[in-house]
Amino acid sequence: MVSAFSLVEVSISVLIISIIAASLTPVISKRVTGSVMANKISTNCDSIDSFCAMCYPSMGKCISCTKTCESNQYRKEETCSCINCSSLYGSYCAKCNSKECVQCKEGYFLNDDKMGCSKCPIGYYCYQENGVSKKLKCPKGTYGDVKGLSECKKCPRSDENTIGGYTTTTGNTSCIWCSDGKRTEVEGQTSACTTCPRGYYCPSGYYIPCPKGYANNLTGQTECTKCIKATNSTIGTYASSTASVSCLTCDNGQYAKTAGASGCSDCAKGYYCVNGYYTPCPKGTSTKDKTKATVCTNCLASASNITGTVATSTASVTCLACGDGKYSNKAGRTSSCLNCPEKYYCPSGMLIPCPSGSYCPSGSTSATSCSAGYYSTGSVISCSECPKGQYSSSAGSTSCSKCEKGTYASSTALTKCSNCPKGTYNNGEGLSSCTDCSAGYYAKDTGSTECTKCSAGYYSKAKASICTQCSAGYYSKEGASECAKCTTGYYSKAGASECKACTSFHEKCTACSSTGCTTCASGYKVDGTGCKVSFDCEAEGGVKSGNICYKKIMLEKGYIINSNTTSTLCGSTWREPTREEACDILGSTSWLTIPSEQPYSVSDTKEDDGTAYRKYVYAVMPCKGTYKASTSKCNFGGDSFYSPGPGCKWDDYGMMYGFCYKDDDNYINCKNNQYTSVAAGYSNNRVYIGCIHELEE
Repeated sequence: MVSAFSLVEVSISVLIISIIAASLTPVISKRVTGSVMANKISTNCDSIDSFCAMCYPSMGKCISCTKTCESNQYRKEETCSCINCSSLYGSYCAKCNSKECVQCKEGYFLNDDKMGCSKCPIGYYCYQENGVSKKLKCPKGTYGDVKGLSECKKCPRSDENTIGGYTTTTGNTSCIWCSDGKRTEVEGQTSACTTCPRGYYCPSGYYIPCPKGYANNLTGQTECTKCIKATNSTIGTYASSTASVSCLTCDNGQYAKTAGASGCSDCAKGYYCVNGYYTPCPKGTSTKDKTKATVCTNCLASASNITGTVATSTASVTCLACGDGKYSNKAGRTSSCLNCPEKYYCPSGMLIPCPSGSYCPSGSTSATSCSAGYYSTGSVISCSECPKGQYSSSAGSTSCSKCEKGTYASSTALTKCSNCPKGTYNNGEGLSSCTDCSAGYYAKDTGSTECTKCSAGYYSKAKASICTQCSAGYYSKEGASECAKCTTGYYSKAGASECKACTSFHEKCTACSSTGCTTCASGYKVDGTGCKVSFDCEAEGGVKSGNICYKKIMLEKGYIINSNTTSTLCGSTWREPTREEACDILGSTSWLTIPSEQPYSVSDTKEDDGTAYRKYVYAVMPCKGTYKASTSKCNFGGDSFYSPGPGCKWDDYGMMYGFCYKDDDNYINCKNNQYTSVAAGYSNNRVYIGCIHELEE
């Protein structure tokens, strides 16, 4: 069956043939004829077309047209016009003539009758070659999935945005798409998909390089492996480029900070990085405030010029310095600083041995100087007392000094030594005491180093500071501890080294002192420093009675002797008589009579001041003081002086004991066991006693 399109094509062909035949009619050039007949050939063809150079005007037919038509047009000479091929042979005809379509558009092919073009079918591509339309099957590696292709599509090469495919035959309308783990290496691949290589992953035919931070060291993979984050137990890795076959380990001092790292980071402060590990510094260490550490540094042990440090936690950026009074006992200490130990001091965390002359208890921040009187040889918790016999005079002493000769230190911790006191000495150094001078020696000054021997005529007891002179009557040799008494018949002056015979004073001298004779032989008496003939009673003012010489000694009134012992009132030549001697002799001596001036009787005479005249009573014998209890006063029974009154009595010799006197009308009573030891009497305002001297026969 013939289509309408075919009929049109036939009509057009007939028309074109007629035109061509007409054009074959001979044309005479203007230049040949020289003239043109109006009804024949003419160059005035503008009525036909401006491009028509020659024509038959009467026929309205152009026979020479200069117009240039487009490629998809053909030129109709008769009318000098351009006719679109599409108007003759369809819209897909690219070139034509009056008879047929000569060339189709790309993607179309010329129908067998050449009167039109058809769209290239799927699986084919249609193109023009040397003016000829061709229709071919898509070659291997390509496909045509739509009509009208002038070129088949190449099966795509796998990439990260494109699924790869291939074909191994022609005329394919689709590629064979790669599956997981497969890819195509080239565009238009004519062989099967290949295995995804290492460094890439191929999900569903895509061909994607492992991104930075990922790697793949296996073929045929659909995903890449993420590089590992570094920890203290895991080696960290990185991939700095795409398509990495494997993740790399960071250089020492760096680490992979995150999983999928594309590069290494400097090891952070407080951590060290070796062989890919990212490890916190253990306790007791630090990175000293630095990055990129490959090792952690131990905290410092305290020393005399090093401040001790500690790190009590992991990942320490710096070790903590010990403060005053604290220290670190070892490198890498993991706990708090310790108190400064005994025998050391710790300024700013340093550990310094306690120096000599100082002491350092626990926790010391500085060394404390030993006080005066103490010392140390270093590294002690307390200073030692200077021992006995030694001293230190200033603080901070490293040793004690020995006491010098003549000095001593009797106790410990002294700041100075004391001089040996007088009477003592020492002659050695470092002594704690002094030695007493022996008897017969002395040390007059303090600080003596030896004792001096006493000179002759002197003596000393032990520990003497001076020697004592021997008294008169004594003597001594050099170094004596006491003086010897001169024997009877000898004497010495004070400080004598020997005694001399008393006969040097007088040949009759039997005893003497340093000043002269003290006792003469019988019939002689001492005379000055010597002796003379015996005692002369009258010449001495005495009264002789037998072989006894008596004399009076007068004392001031009111004197009472209260003892029966011998008094010194009579001197050395005279002595006091015993009571019996007084009783035998007193009555016959004239001096015992009452002097006429003795006012013994009671009178009304008054003193100048109006008081009663004091009565004095002359007593001839001592009074024992006994009296009668019936009276409290001594009365003498009238004016008789010898009459015993109440309160006094006679003794065996008929003499009166005791005496009383009236003073301002008050009687003084005799007291029990009181008596005068010698004959006594009052004369006016005086008391008289008697002394005796035994005369030589």
